Amino acid sequence: MALRGFFQRERTEVITEELDLHLEGTEHEKIKSKTISKEQAIGLPSVYANVELISNVISSLEVKLYKELEGSVEEVKGDRRIDLLNDSPNSLMSGDELKKAMVRDYLLDGACYVYMCGQGYSKDRWSLYYIPTTDISLLYSPDIIFKTVTINIQGQNFNPDNFIICTKNTVDGVKGKGIVVECNSILKQALDNMNYTTQTMGNGGVKRGVLQSTRRLTAEAIGELKKAWKRLYEQNNDCIVLNEGITYHELQQTGAEMQMIESKNAIDADICRLFNVPVNLFNSTIPEDVWDAFVKLAIMPIVNKFEKAINKALLTTEEQGKYYFAFDTKQLNKGDIEKRFKAYEIALKNGFMTPSEVRFEEDLNEIESLNFVKLSLGDVLMHIESGEIYTPNTNTKVNQDYTNVVQNGADGTKMVKGGEKDASGGEK
Repeated sequence: MALRGFFQRERTEVITEELDLHLEGTEHEKIKSKTISKEQAIGLPSVYANVELISNVISSLEVKLYKELEGSVEEVKGDRRIDLLNDSPNSLMSGDELKKAMVRDYLLDGACYVYMCGQGYSKDRWSLYYIPTTDISLLYSPDIIFKTVTINIQGQNFNPDNFIICTKNTVDGVKGKGIVVECNSILKQALDNMNYTTQTMGNGGVKRGVLQSTRRLTAEAIGELKKAWKRLYEQNNDCIVLNEGITYHELQQTGAEMQMIESKNAIDADICRLFNVPVNLFNSTIPEDVWDAFVKLAIMPIVNKFEKAINKALLTTEEQGKYYFAFDTKQLNKGDIEKRFKAYEIALKNGFMTPSEVRFEEDLNEIESLNFVKLSLGDVLMHIESGEIYTPNTNTKVNQDYTNVVQNGADGTKMVKGGEKDASGGEK
């Protein structure tokens, strides 16, 4: 009797079989992975939108060459290096494509590399070639302090001086850290959120769960049940019939119950902050202060980094300190015509620009007769070095000690108005 009772209890024992069906395969492995790659990161909508925005803005900026000598700055035109950076770096890429590729690698990988071909020859024979970070291998010397680095590309070694290298969060100047490495956790969270949303929509919102049987199932029965259940999730228009003794129990909440939309919005906002992009910049209407914040926080730090990298690589030793490359950031406000013309008005009023220069900035023909600077007759001008003070309204000059007051006569001769002192110290 005791033995019979033992077998009866075993037959009525509840057997639970958990069927993780719709997550089987490669998608399940992606969710289980601890880190995500650069390709997975750029596949996230929020990451792609921020990278595209920043790279498009910077790649549209023109790089100019300036010469600084004795306090004056003059733009240098016709230099081959300007054409390389803005128009045709090589026979395949355009200047905008080169700068965009550099920005994308800088943001995601923390470094970008451009090989300068033709060094040692005339500048007219130079060309620039973008090298993806995936093709770069860095070989370090064992010396910790006076370390040297060799760049290896497909088995060939190159000197870093042959490259334009711009790095982010670097400790050696040739290798950096982008958001894929430093912010992998938040990117992984965004990927998990996107994968779960995609799978939930794919299976019509059917919740994940387990099937519980009151009797032991054979291996063949379990296999057939798995196939039927998987077909239900994949096709989304099929149904299965559970035999007597098999029940379904939910294991997971729906997307609405888990507040997936709120979670996604919070993650997207965090990713925007990773790029220093204001969250509301992607709204249909962008307030002026939001755009200004975007330029100052997200654009200008990268522009300054790129300028220093370009100056270090493209300027010769003799040109260092006399010439410099700079992005034309005035183009950032070119889309706002009212704001742009207001800036021109202030520049003309205060003598910063000539009307001819304003026409040039607006891509209009220069007029030589408009090549003048406006001055107000009510202003008093003082020469910093000599201390001489000139009043345009009265056409008079006076020294800083207010002696030797001189006024031009009607015929152009200089006349002493007074203030001079004789030998005894009295006024003449």
